Amino acid sequence: MRATLRAVSAAGMVLLLMAPAAAAEIQRPHEMITVGFPTKDDFFIYSVLHPQKQVAVLGAQTSVEDVSPGVWSSTSYVERVPRKSFGAVVHVDFGSLGRVDGRFVADVPPHVGHLSRFCRGRRPVSENGYFAGRFVFRGDGGYLDASVSRAPIAVVRRTFELRCRKGHAAHFDNPRPGLFGYVQAPTDFLSNSDGTYLHSILRAENQVTEFMALDHFRLDTVGFKAVAREWLPGEVATIRSLEVERAPEATFVLGGPEQRPETAFARPPLPFGGAAEYTRSLGTLDGDLTASFLGKELPLAGTGSEAKLCARPDQRKLWNCE
Repeated sequence: MRATLRAVSAAGMVLLLMAPAAAAEIQRPHEMITVGFPTKDDFFIYSVLHPQKQVAVLGAQTSVEDVSPGVWSSTSYVERVPRKSFGAVVHVDFGSLGRVDGRFVADVPPHVGHLSRFCRGRRPVSENGYFAGRFVFRGDGGYLDASVSRAPIAVVRRTFELRCRKGHAAHFDNPRPGLFGYVQAPTDFLSNSDGTYLHSILRAENQVTEFMALDHFRLDTVGFKAVAREWLPGEVATIRSLEVERAPEATFVLGGPEQRPETAFARPPLPFGGAAEYTRSLGTLDGDLTASFLGKELPLAGTGSEAKLCARPDQRKLWNCE
């Protein structure tokens, strides 16, 4: 009997040794360098560098502390750069748009993060400091002339190669394909997204503009947002974003049945311009509505536009917003 048990135990050990190891996957290293500085005329200039992806972002946005309440605007430029642009010293040239030349200087001890219990390897590291060198931003057409030799905000985040259980490795891919995915400016939400909203798209050569107007649920204000994506010469992806969070209720008016409005009229305040009207039967946004993005004014309505009016979440069971 004991001999039989020993034989069974030995056989089990052999099977255990022969069993394949738990499936694993490799999490590739990833680094992101963010630098920025405020300007005297209420802008914040920034650059985000992705060495592994060989991609650089250069942008400007209205300074949150100094703009009119509830109004935000930004423009970002994204380009692919040679691998040699990254190193101890960064050399990223955006041509007439600007440039980033210099190095990161840490001024506090690095912060070592934690690993998922499903991964093994070196823990991630974050460093804070400043950027020393030359940081220049002009923008498309030279609408802003800003430069510093020392940017006070600089952060480097590094993760290292990890071995993780299958399905638990992080992947640093963009939700949108290509360069536009490096800057997130979606029009599928506003700062307060509960309400009935109008969404439209206008396409032109090398350019797409989107517009959204939101009738806030249980509030006496409305919101507006516009996003433009454009290819500039030299394969530079440009993303412009503009939002007015709290506009007077009369600037966005719905017409027809409350549960399924047939029309909508929008006349957003500055930095928007003009007005536009939506008719459900046509599915277009017509009018002279424009948005004054940083550095460029672009149309949001007119021939070729595609629009829809959608209900707030608690009303969607009552009618189809498409």
